[in-house]
Amino acid sequence: MTITHERTVTITELSYCSGVSLKTVRQLLDYELLEPVESTPELRFPTEVVSRVHTIMRLHVDLEVGYAAMGLVLDLLERIVRLEEKVGR
Repeated sequence: MTITHERTVTITELSYCSGVSLKTVRQLLDYELLEPVESTPELRFPTEVVSRVHTIMRLHVDLEVGYAAMGLVLDLLERIVRLEEKVGR
């Protein structure tokens, strides 16, 4: 089943907009760090995924977080954001 979203980017556009190679985007897919919303005729992602790729690359390069551990780190960061929002209310 294909889900169509208005604001999506192709895998090539994601690579270009995030400034990482297609090879790197494919690695992130292999580690299930990115989830396409559409796969035919080509992979498409919500536009918000560009900022996720930036975050992943900052963590990978600056803090040397490996891709294998990246999912856990991203989950923890998302929990922190939700808690901060809750406290801020």
